[in-house]
Amino acid sequence: MQTPTTYILDTHGLLYQLFHALPPMSSPKGEPVGAVYGFTKDLFGLIERYKPDYLFCAFDLPGQTFRSELYSEYKANRSEMPDDLKPQIGFVHEILEAFNISTLSLPGFEADDIMATVARLVTDRRERAETSPEQQGECVIVTSDKDCRQLINDHVSLLNLRKQTFYKAEDLLADWGIRPEQVVDFQAFVGDTSDNVPGVAKIGQKTATELLQQFNSLEGVYDNIGKITGKKKEYLLAGKENALLSRRLVTLNNTVPIEVAWTEYQGFDREKLRALLQRFGFKSLMRKLEDGDLMKAGSAATRSNRIEPPSEPVAALRCAPGYHLIDSPEKFGDFFVQLQQQTIFSIDTETAPMVNRFEATSPRYTVIVGMSFAWNDHEAWYLPFRAPLGSLTLPMQQTLDQLRPILENPNVKKIGQNLKYDCVVLRNAGVNLHGIAFDTMLADYLLRN
Repeated sequence: MQTPTTYILDTHGLLYQLFHALPPMSSPKGEPVGAVYGFTKDLFGLIERYKPDYLFCAFDLPGQTFRSELYSEYKANRSEMPDDLKPQIGFVHEILEAFNISTLSLPGFEADDIMATVARLVTDRRERAETSPEQQGECVIVTSDKDCRQLINDHVSLLNLRKQTFYKAEDLLADWGIRPEQVVDFQAFVGDTSDNVPGVAKIGQKTATELLQQFNSLEGVYDNIGKITGKKKEYLLAGKENALLSRRLVTLNNTVPIEVAWTEYQGFDREKLRALLQRFGFKSLMRKLEDGDLMKAGSAATRSNRIEPPSEPVAALRCAPGYHLIDSPEKFGDFFVQLQQQTIFSIDTETAPMVNRFEATSPRYTVIVGMSFAWNDHEAWYLPFRAPLGSLTLPMQQTLDQLRPILENPNVKKIGQNLKYDCVVLRNAGVNLHGIAFDTMLADYLLRN
């Protein structure tokens, strides 16, 4: 019998991520709906791929939380919610109602605390002796928030929707060199600039890891402060109060007094969702309504078909090649979200001679017809800027402006064939390509000579 799985989403975190990643989109009425589109697409994908047995969305509520009472500067550096995102929160609630997904929130607590509580409830259900095997479930927290790494255990993991990867204790060990139970102490030392958690000045991640590997905990560090020498000892002593405060701020409350209705997820309301998709103008998502597998996503009949990400990277090589034509703003938005997650990718420009320059061979006398991208062994994306009459294309300059921060980022590595050519072509279009890591044409030359 398959173990039932509870999925809980960090709703505001996902919406902010989508709002800043996707290009602006408007409904037929002119309402901003870009984040709503991305979130709705994420819901379809999550239900279809993972078939959750229980599904919840956690929300932050306006107003102060208990952390603000501990430290008045907590999140004081956060800017107001963007005006174009505010109305989309209400739209998302309508989408969730149509999906029949329960929402969880409580004044005075953050979504992270709600998710911590659900994770603890799932763990408690496992540990109760009277719990039947079919109730001994797993919990997946859908978030990229590093605070939630403290919740990881043998039955609780994190899911990054953009990368479609699960994050577990072994991943934490590889990243930070610590165990889940050490996360709050690690953050107490290093702080968190996004939440304005102070941490200990001049103690970075590397030092925090070394301290915890040697002394196990924050208390262990200060109990053995005499064994630490030099500036490091000075920094730790000067920052002890901030460390203790920071640990209280980052520790998630897993006893939030919320009522969780453990009702198995049965799928969305087809007619209600169709009306919303039509209202928002999400034409590309309408076909999902005809996917019968989504209607009973959490039922016992489909549990055996639950899809898990491949555990071995080589599994991807067995997939059939997938070629994606990105010829609409919606498709570009989905592509761009994925591109932003990459640290290395291959790139190529497709060009044509300028008018009256058909005999010229220099890239200075060409125009960009389209661009190709790839970052794995079985998929590629093509963005057309020029095409035969009647074909859909993307606006070149607007698209290049959106791609510019990635193309010009020296920390994002680019691979290509004869990249010098592409550099000149892009420079003529106002983009300075940086981060060139490998040129296959040069490699071929070196191998042959």
